[in-house]
Amino acid sequence: MEKKEKKYNIGEWSEIYVFLKSLLDGKFSVMKADLKNKITEYEIIKIFKKDYNNTKELEFKPMLKDQKLLSILNLFLNKLISSNQTTFEIKEIEEYAENLNFSLNKGSSNQKNDLDAIIKDCCQKISSRLGYSIKSELSSKATLLNASSHTDFIYKVENFNPKDINLINSIVTKKKLKDRYDEIIKKGGKIIPIGASSNIFSLNLKCIDGDLETLLATMLLYSYIYNTKDIKKLIDLLVKNNPLGVDISKISNSFDYLKSLYSDKLLKFFNAIAFEMFPSSLMEKSNILFGGMLIMNKEGNILLLDKIYFFDELNNYFLNNLKLDSPSSTRYHMLELKQCSITNEIYFTLNLQIRFK
Repeated sequence: MEKKEKKYNIGEWSEIYVFLKSLLDGKFSVMKADLKNKITEYEIIKIFKKDYNNTKELEFKPMLKDQKLLSILNLFLNKLISSNQTTFEIKEIEEYAENLNFSLNKGSSNQKNDLDAIIKDCCQKISSRLGYSIKSELSSKATLLNASSHTDFIYKVENFNPKDINLINSIVTKKKLKDRYDEIIKKGGKIIPIGASSNIFSLNLKCIDGDLETLLATMLLYSYIYNTKDIKKLIDLLVKNNPLGVDISKISNSFDYLKSLYSDKLLKFFNAIAFEMFPSSLMEKSNILFGGMLIMNKEGNILLLDKIYFFDELNNYFLNNLKLDSPSSTRYHMLELKQCSITNEIYFTLNLQIRFK
């Protein structure tokens, strides 16, 4: 029987590369947030991977200085760097996978851990199985949160004449969302963030932090009002406008206080999205202990942002490297005014997507 071609995109191939490179290195390099300065190294004891037929889980021990693996990885990296196709096959890697008996299939779409390993924990003197998410710098900038029908946020428009709904929706300029917003305000409208349109996503956000719905909806709106997608700049706008109405009258250094407060709330969300939560399913307590995020850089090195002992570095990486993205305004009907037939209230939606810079 002829074998079925195994075509994957560069992100999926990168996950396989990370698995093999980790076997060759036998260690994870723990990095600071800039990904340039190394803090320490974690010795890998074993890595878990499904067998070639994807029927059972196997344990793979490091293959230090294995010349065959080194040769395969050099070929692998060159193929990844030189490919200009959306999906492609690498026959040499398929053959190697079959010989070593590991699966090329991507893990389940409802799990956050792309790689599971046991590392030597020199601090606790114990070795635990840890899950890691994988991001590749070779592919287009990775998303932290993908746009979907579950990531819509609802906004109510008050003090607005329903007769002007068609006028607003007819604005199709290059910056139509900003122009529609400006026209609503010009006509006396007041925009009030309501929250996530998805009940599931809404419940998840409440589990993380009770203020997150309002905070994310406001930040998303700010990204169009002030024409910035950068997370750090958006946090500064949240601090300036204080949409949660935090009482800072008796706080001497109110700017730093609010910056810390708003940053911490957003970081809870970023970590939940990275390691725990899917907007489309209720968040449940995971049995997986996450060790952090593995990043494959353009040179083919594997860098670890550790979630356990160097949590601040991971958080700083999020703050410095995340931005809001702009999903299709047509597909998601963004800032398209509608009137509820029951309450006569006027509302619109914006869609949240978060990407690495």
